[in-house]
Amino acid sequence: MPERFWQKVDKSGDCWLWTGYINPSGYGQFQETSTLSERAHRTSWKLANGPIPPGMFVCHHCDNPPCVNPAHLFIGTGNDNMADKVAKGRQARGESVGGCSDAVVAAVFRLASEGLGNRRIAKALGMSKNGVAGIRTKRRRAWQFVDVSSTAQGTDARGETHEHP
Repeated sequence: MPERFWQKVDKSGDCWLWTGYINPSGYGQFQETSTLSERAHRTSWKLANGPIPPGMFVCHHCDNPPCVNPAHLFIGTGNDNMADKVAKGRQARGESVGGCSDAVVAAVFRLASEGLGNRRIAKALGMSKNGVAGIRTKRRRAWQFVDVSSTAQGTDARGETHEHP
């Protein structure tokens, strides 16, 4: 198996890039057996360092998902992985989460605090009901930095400013 794995690795740069299948999240995927598939960086870690402790993550120092260079990988908990992401500024925030501006998010929360349901908020802001629900469920994680108290008027999903009902 090691020979078959390393044949699919481009070692020409600092990051050793997986040249086999890349999954939709950007990570290499290695088919170890006919019934076992695993992210390629995890296989690289195991080949270089031995088993991965149960419940642990194989994380990238380089933040390059297709990289399988064992020198760029480290073992960590889920919390370690999240802290690394936040420390490196890779935590999605604001418009990178769902494509909404801070003004739209603030308007959603303000209208919700006034008792409007998702359907009425969506209609008022020119959004889908699911879009409103997505913002409201991510309230404490992705949108916690948005000041929702200072919105006298709102901006709809098209960027048009207007008074809310």
